[in-house]
Amino acid sequence: MAESARQISIEQEETTARQTQVRGRGTVVALQTVTVGFPKKSLVFGILMAFALCFTILYRYCMVSEMNLQLGRMNREYSLLRENGRMLKVEIESSLQLDAIRMAAEARFAMHEPSMNQVVPVLVPKSQYSIVTDPAYIHSVSDPGRSLVNRILDAMGAVMP
Repeated sequence: MAESARQISIEQEETTARQTQVRGRGTVVALQTVTVGFPKKSLVFGILMAFALCFTILYRYCMVSEMNLQLGRMNREYSLLRENGRMLKVEIESSLQLDAIRMAAEARFAMHEPSMNQVVPVLVPKSQYSIVTDPAYIHSVSDPGRSLVNRILDAMGAVMP
């Protein structure tokens, strides 16, 4: 408080000194008083903006940290579920008894293995194969507006899935 009062008195002395300056041959020229005020509003606004920016950055880092924590938890849960799936698959495969299944199929459904004269080998020439393609893929490849690089990459993707 005392410091602000001292600053005000210094400013008043400067304005009175400006008003009564002597110039040239003794004539007194009255100068216009100019008070230079401290830009408090812009300073406060700048500080608030800096605080808001820092708070926003800190909030984003907190969100990223929280997402990373959730991702770590989900990855651990995923690996546990995958391991449990593997263990169940091994358990199912080991519990299958093919002889018991064969006996049940023969007894319940009167099924039996085919004899040698019932097996007929079929030879299909390669020219008789039918190829099924996706119409959306054909349209995307035949589009004239596509660049050469995209066409080459699509062709490579079709050859090597």
